[in-house]
Parts: sequence; C-alpha cells; structure tokens
Amino acid sequence: MNAKAIIVPAVLLTVSLSACSSGNNNPNSTGNENAANGSQETVTLNFLDWDTTGEMTKTTIEKFEEKYPNIKIKHSGVANEGFKTKINALMATGDVPDIAQMTEDLAFKWGSEGKLLDLSKYYDKIPELGNKLESSYYYIGENGENIGYMNGVESFQLFYNREVFEKAGIDAPPIEAEKAWDWDTFLKTAQKLTLDKNGKNASEAGFDPKNIVQYGVNFSAWWGAWNPLLASNNADITNEDGTEFTMNNPESVEVFQALQDLIHKYHVAPSLMVQKNMSSLVTQFKDKRIAMAFDGQWNISAFAENDFNYGVAPLPKFKEPKTILLGSVFSVFAESKHPYEALLFYEFLNDFENNPNYISGNLMPADKKFYTDQASMDRWINNDAHVKEYKVAVIDYVMNHSVIPAAYKLKNWTEIDQKISPKIELIMSGKIPAQQALDELKNEVQPLLQGKYSK
Repeated sequence: MNAKAIIVPAVLLTVSLSACSSGNNNPNSTGNENAANGSQETVTLNFLDWDTTGEMTKTTIEKFEEKYPNIKIKHSGVANEGFKTKINALMATGDVPDIAQMTEDLAFKWGSEGKLLDLSKYYDKIPELGNKLESSYYYIGENGENIGYMNGVESFQLFYNREVFEKAGIDAPPIEAEKAWDWDTFLKTAQKLTLDKNGKNASEAGFDPKNIVQYGVNFSAWWGAWNPLLASNNADITNEDGTEFTMNNPESVEVFQALQDLIHKYHVAPSLMVQKNMSSLVTQFKDKRIAMAFDGQWNISAFAENDFNYGVAPLPKFKEPKTILLGSVFSVFAESKHPYEALLFYEFLNDFENNPNYISGNLMPADKKFYTDQASMDRWINNDAHVKEYKVAVIDYVMNHSVIPAAYKLKNWTEIDQKISPKIELIMSGKIPAQQALDELKNEVQPLLQGKYSK
C-alpha cells in the first residue's frame, strides 16, 4: 500500500553505518536511555525512508533534535519503487539502519524472523506506543507482539462530486454505514450519472456507450479497491488460517463479476485502457469525467488543495458495510545499538503535533484518542480539508466497519499478489468471466499459500 507516498527524484544519500552495524540483538535492551534524558553522550540514529529530497522529514528531524539534543538523526531517502532493492542489500550485508520505513511484506517477514524490534516490550517506557488503534498494529505474535503501527491510517471510501449530483437531481449517498447503498441502488445511480455526448444517461434508450463524456464511477484493479467489497460479501482471498484459496467461491465471484459488469455490461465505469489515459482523480472529478470513485482517504488533501466541492460516504455494500484499513509502517531494527532512542524518534515521527499530513487530510492518525475523544477529534478534522460529514462517513465507518486486508496477514504476499493482479486485470478487461479467471487463479495461488501471521 504505497499509493500515497510522495516520490521526488533525487540522488540517493549514502546510509551511514556508524550506529547500526554490529549492534545489540536483544530486543529487551533499552540502550543508553540516559542519552535521551540529559546525559552528555551523543547518539546517532540512521533513518531510511521514501523521502528522496528530505524536505518532508527535515522539519520533523530539526524539531526532534531540538527536543532531544543528544540524539542526532542521519537521514537517507530512496524512492519507494527502489526501496526493496536497497533495504534487501543492506540486510544482506548486515548494514541495516536503526529505523526505516518498510513495505508490508518485508516488515512481516523480517518481524517474524526476529529482525525487527517488538514494540510491545517498550510500552512501559514509552506508553504512547501502546495507545494506537488496535487494527493499526503489525502483529506478529498471539500475545500482542508487533513490529510497528501504521504511520498514518488510510481507508477506502466512496467519493463523489456534489455539483454533479445536484445537477442530476439525485440525493447524495447516505453517510451512515448502516444506511449505505446496496449494490442495486448504487448501480442504478451510476447509470443515471453516466452520460454520452448527446446527454443521454446509461439507463435511457439510445444511450451511446462508445461516446461517454461522464462516467458514473471509477475504480482501479488494485486490491485496495476491491478488497472492501469482498469483505462486504463475507468473502476473502483465503480461508481463516490462510491455507486454502477461496477467491473463486460464489461470494467472491459475485463481486468480481459485478465489477466487470460495471465496465462492460452497464458502461458506467471506464475500461482499464480508458483509465490509463485519464488524468488525476481530482481532475477527473473537476472536469466532470466521473461522478463517483472508490478510492483512498488520502485524496482529501488533493481535493482541499484544488478547492473541489466533494462529498464522502461509505462504499456500496453487498451484504454488510465494510472498508479496509491500510498504511505503511516504520520499524526499528533489532540490531540497533540504541533501540530506546530509536523508538523515541519513531513515536515523534508519527505524533500528531509533528506531522502536517493529518490536518491536510493526507493521513489519518493512529492514536486512539483522535477517534474517541471529541476535543482531539475536533483538532484533527475541524478545518477546510475535512467535509462536514467526515466524522460519520469516515471515522465512524473506520471504527465500526473496517477490516484488515490480506496484504497485512498472508505470508508470501508479494508472490501471491503477483499472481492475483494480472488475473484481476484480465477480469476488468472483460476478456473472460470472473468465475473462469478465479478458477484458473486457484491453481496458481494455492501452491503459494503458507498461512497467516499471528493475530
């Protein structure tokens, strides 16, 4: 889940190895805690993330070093598409940083192998580490062992253009998850909002599907877009313990056939080929190329920057309303000589006060208090970026109807996804029915299943 990372080309900074080569492998060690509490010893932490220019983290690092003058941060950034190559190379040579932004698959793999620090062992020393949304933790053990939490929570929502709905005389989608549109209601609405060049909508006789100027909805073939719909239909990629492929059962097939039909039967969503030639989501909305979209909460920051009159609601449902939680993670390596100091920086990076992405709408905080304490919630969402229905349509939706997707549970996820993604694109292309594609997919994925990580 790295769709929202900001990628800026830059020369990769060399990762200094002074503080992380032959370190302390004991996750119970607290390192030199006095360095963070007024001693004269200077500690240097090596920090690797996806910010290639350093602009996103510079201010945060300066604030941290001002608060903890004896802890210095040496930052290196690499674009996320090359990150795995870089971090794998460092791991192979034993030259890992103290703290790094991680991809989901590597975080779980290395965490289960004991290569990353277990945060739960430090709750007594840094209580804030234990006060996050339960579903935001990267759990690797049955007793709450975890190797980090989402550095900014994200969810999938239904976004829509208020002006388009008003012009068509259609009521906005319900903001309460319990009242979310069922699939038939959603489909009929999407048909009315899909227009050809002559102004006819997709429910009218004479509609021209070859000359569509406004689509009712847009969504991608990425797992983030369809995983909540599977959950809504009580379906998933595998069974509960991750040992049996179930994506070709009737509930899953129903979801994928419905998505294929949106594109190729009802013509209310653009094909993958048309999508490739479309601009950014906010431009699609502002140009009235689309009326609705299934997409990530992170789009709110772009909507706010472009002064777009958007609305947000729960996704349409099959059996029950569902969304997913997703987000990348920072982790501290077990080899760090200074785990306590690294965790101080870890928590500082993700603190609401130090991260403008929460106010902008680019990220949702992981701290529980921003979902349960009204004063904290007001500080977060009472601004121009967050629409008036945000609390009900997003926060309540996340708190009461969210699930963790397979990408955060299944072992061997990278290899599994490499099989799943092309098949889903084949379904979305309309070349074969969903049942056939998913039956074929079972033969490819079943041999790769190795179960799930604990909890």
